[in-house]
Amino acid sequence: MVTDASKWTATEWLQYFSDDLPKINNWRAAHAHPLNTFQMNLRRSATRVDSEALIDLARSAFDYSDFSGQESNL
Repeated sequence: MVTDASKWTATEWLQYFSDDLPKINNWRAAHAHPLNTFQMNLRRSATRVDSEALIDLARSAFDYSDFSGQESNL
């Protein structure tokens, strides 16, 4: 059955991805430094071109919930 995951609550995300969360968290921890370095270099390069440049990070559903079953306030 295909569902519209964009309308899931944090609890539904947790139920669906509970087996995958440790893998996702491990990947995020392993890649935090390279991604942060890339972002810092991107910000530096962008501000050289435009002093008011905005750099925004892509967000995922995992950033908007603490997976405790409570909805985030974002």
